[in-house]
Amino acid sequence: MAEEQPDQQRPLETVLEDLGAAVFDISAIARSPSSAVFSLRRHSPTAPREALKILTIHEASALEIPTGKIHPGILPVSASGQSKTPAGRIFWCLMPWLENSRTLREALLARLEATESSQTTSRILVWLTERLDEAAAALTALHTRGLAHLDIKPDNMLIQDDGRLVIADTASCRALRGKDQCGITLTRYFAHPDLRTLLSDAAAQDRQALILPRNKLSFIHDIYALGRSILDLLTLLDTRHPGSLPYDPVFSWLHLAACRMLDGHNLPASGPDGLSEIWPGLDREELALLRYRSMEAVSSDFAKLTGRSRPEDDIPELASTGGRRIMVSPGRPAPLTDRVRAIIEHPVFSRLASVPQIELLSSIFPTATHTRYEHSLGAFRNAVRYLDSLLHDIHTPLFRQLVDTRHLTILLLGTLVHDLGQYPFGHTIEELGEHFRHETLSRDFLDNPTRDSSGRTIREIIEDPEHGWGIPLADLKRFLSTPSGREDLFDERRPVDEMLHSILDGPIDVDKLDYLVRDSRMCFLNYGDAIDSERLITNLTIVIQHEQDANGRETRRLCLGAYERGEPAAEALSFVRYLLYQTLYWHHASRAGRTMFKAALAPLVTASGKRPARGSRYHPFMADIARLLGVAEEPGPITLSDVLDHFEKKADEPGRELIALIRARRYYKRICTIHEGSGSRIQIEDFRNATRKPGFDETLRKLLRARFESRLTSRQGPGASLLTPDRSGPALEILSRQRTILCDAPRPSIGSHSKLHFVPEPQRLERNHSERHLSGERVSAVWNDVHARLMSIAAKGRVFCHPDLREALLAALGPAGVEDCILEAMKK
Repeated sequence: MAEEQPDQQRPLETVLEDLGAAVFDISAIARSPSSAVFSLRRHSPTAPREALKILTIHEASALEIPTGKIHPGILPVSASGQSKTPAGRIFWCLMPWLENSRTLREALLARLEATESSQTTSRILVWLTERLDEAAAALTALHTRGLAHLDIKPDNMLIQDDGRLVIADTASCRALRGKDQCGITLTRYFAHPDLRTLLSDAAAQDRQALILPRNKLSFIHDIYALGRSILDLLTLLDTRHPGSLPYDPVFSWLHLAACRMLDGHNLPASGPDGLSEIWPGLDREELALLRYRSMEAVSSDFAKLTGRSRPEDDIPELASTGGRRIMVSPGRPAPLTDRVRAIIEHPVFSRLASVPQIELLSSIFPTATHTRYEHSLGAFRNAVRYLDSLLHDIHTPLFRQLVDTRHLTILLLGTLVHDLGQYPFGHTIEELGEHFRHETLSRDFLDNPTRDSSGRTIREIIEDPEHGWGIPLADLKRFLSTPSGREDLFDERRPVDEMLHSILDGPIDVDKLDYLVRDSRMCFLNYGDAIDSERLITNLTIVIQHEQDANGRETRRLCLGAYERGEPAAEALSFVRYLLYQTLYWHHASRAGRTMFKAALAPLVTASGKRPARGSRYHPFMADIARLLGVAEEPGPITLSDVLDHFEKKADEPGRELIALIRARRYYKRICTIHEGSGSRIQIEDFRNATRKPGFDETLRKLLRARFESRLTSRQGPGASLLTPDRSGPALEILSRQRTILCDAPRPSIGSHSKLHFVPEPQRLERNHSERHLSGERVSAVWNDVHARLMSIAAKGRVFCHPDLREALLAALGPAGVEDCILEAMKK
């Protein structure tokens, strides 16, 4: 590895003469302790001095640091060799002599001695961060050369006259290639546990030598030692100003970084003289999953902290000023960079301009004409703002440390294309079964071969590093397929992916914030105005959820949450969501139309089978939809009318009649509404379970027809005028036809399996910072309890009938008679 072979065993006097250095008592050098360093001055009084280091046998037997400069932060070796002296053979290397240099520990102590206030100590933290940034950059350069230092500690990091840091004692460096034996010398306190177990138990010998196979060494050993060094230095600061520095953002960042450097070997609790190796809210197993795997990643994070590198500067969509913008909704516009424009103008994406955001509601709310195209841009705009807030969250450094440019780009791009597979009646068809979710289509549309006006497929735009997004398509698909609300994120080994996905799919995600506000305003409902978007976004943070599942097992997640001062704004989303479900999404006319459409398609779904065919990714019914949309071909605008036309041709006679009524906007009418907790004889949950039994609607229809026929024999009561033959005859005929009675009983839509968590601002827990994430964090009662209860109220059960049947049927049976038939059908 060395670029220059060490001198052979020449007398030291000769070596020093060749170097032009003064000769002094060679016997004193030979008798000096191992690893002693001596200053040598060349013959000229003005010549710079050099340091002669006497090495241990283990160090010198395989000196592998190359001569010359590797990096400005690595102390170079100018010469090395073995020499004979009157007292025997010695090993040596020659390095620059750093006049008036101090170790990093000495320099830090000197600064602490000169300060009295914690405010001044905060400036010292900034200085320390700059020096650690230099150390990480230097070690990265060393690792790039295939060398590990193996004895990193504060005493081997020297501060030069110009104030910059340099890594010394490079004689301990070893190349990691090969399986031969090599000797190393390390310091017990800073040694990785894998190496520490091989050391002698002699307590007095903190610095010891080892001989071991080269393949047992790792760059991780340097990362661990740097982490222990940072904790050692932070302990000095915390001892000087106990209880106040943990609230300093830089201190918190450095503490988290150090804990992540320990390779999962974090001690469960700090000793009496040390800072905790567990960052508040995380445990040892979680830190093992979040550990640094390269010095380059460590250096990258220090560059973020010092401002030497800013991820947002590498992502044009996050630029706060300049560039083109597109107004997608009230408030701030969305950035319209070249690569955003390439996506939204591509035929695969632009087809969303014909897909209504809320289907069938334009007949009830005529202004509800907005589309999935607008919504996708709005969710993307929100994602830009969410990332800006989280990247500048000074109280919790988790997000900024864990994400890089690739993560942020995937989140922005994923938000933009998350609804790519949506189509008219998409959500309605999803209610038919688990195989019909639009997310599968969204991912497959990314492979569509259609080319835009520039001749590029959407995949090429995504993967092009120069004129596109530079993201592998597989990474984007993996992000879009990440399920939310799984039992334990950390069991899946993808905590960062899950954290990012919670921004797209969670209680306060970018998707909900857009569609709740947009749908409310486009329908001229005032509910969306109750959401204070500005306050919500500026108070976002990442929380570490520690919960218990139904079996009492603790589960853990990194996900999007909010500080307590953003609590009203965050919880407003849950209440507005309930109001819109009550008023808009589950409006009785909308539910009637959706129930009719599902009834028209039900025989087609049944005929196509229960599951995807062997070797196919799609259920046969879903494969037909994919062909209609052009998922694997050239897609075109698909309107609500196109979908109705497509299935009208395939449906049976009753199905075609239902579709014709939908097209004419003649929706089925309610004859019974079942509310939760209304005191009705019909319990909503029993009704939901009954409607899932095959043939329940037909059983109820036959019971209603029989009772209606019986009622016609006695034309008495206030509704007798509605039961004249000219009215009852057509009603009886309608009741004789299939699918003229339909039941609808949706399950409560919670919106996210994850819970909404709040954490207090650090200043509120000045005496128990270490317990902040445990005693301070809490689950939103509004989301967890009130919202779930409200959505249960909104999820009504309904029985619909043909629009020409309602008046005669209720006149004959009355509400009580209809309920009797429902109860009887539920018993069958």
